Amino acid sequence: GEKSCANRAMKAAMLLAACVSAFQLSSRPPQARVTARHAIRNWLSAASSNPDALRALDEACVGLDAALAGARDDKNASVLALCFASRAHAQRVGDISEALERKLGSVAKQNRACVTVVGGGVVGGAGDEREDGATSEEKTVRQLEASAVPSLGVLVGVLPPGSEVRAASFAPSRATPPRKNAAAWRKVVGDDPRACLVFADPQARWLGRTCAALDEHFPEALVCGGCASI
Repeated sequence: GEKSCANRAMKAAMLLAACVSAFQLSSRPPQARVTARHAIRNWLSAASSNPDALRALDEACVGLDAALAGARDDKNASVLALCFASRAHAQRVGDISEALERKLGSVAKQNRACVTVVGGGVVGGAGDEREDGATSEEKTVRQLEASAVPSLGVLVGVLPPGSEVRAASFAPSRATPPRKNAAAWRKVVGDDPRACLVFADPQARWLGRTCAALDEHFPEALVCGGCASI
């Protein structure tokens, strides 16, 4: 009775004390990070603020080999590689994309997607968000590129077994399929996509039509993404 209740209360108090002790804040001062890396299993998320675009990519991709180690000898592996560059690197997007493809090498070459986008904000992992400090309302595009703080982030990883990755791009010279044409949209994203990532120029006329078509034809798919800041 009373003795058993007292024992349970003592154990609960000891457990609470252990929890409080385990979550005490460290007294060490925080250290600034120029490059941050977050590798979780077979994923790598990292960012760099090096003003040189290709050196920034090198810094952000430290740990890439370890993250993709399990996919190098797997012919059925699927890899997704995303690179987000701030407007300071806008003129070198092509060079960045080619360099990232070289870093991936032969890993999942038959089933991977490598996408590079320009944005005003770059995320390199939990708690590592970098804004370039410029807005299109305040300056011209040329001034934006000159004043923007350089940042570059990568998100690269191996998808679950059986995954398939597809990539498509649309522009004034290559229009999206008609919104109601389900068969045409299936040719773009597959028959039953689990998720669709959409990155677009905020002024793109096809953005609303694309999102509406994805919602209509693939209601079970997760649709997410963002607007590029070009």
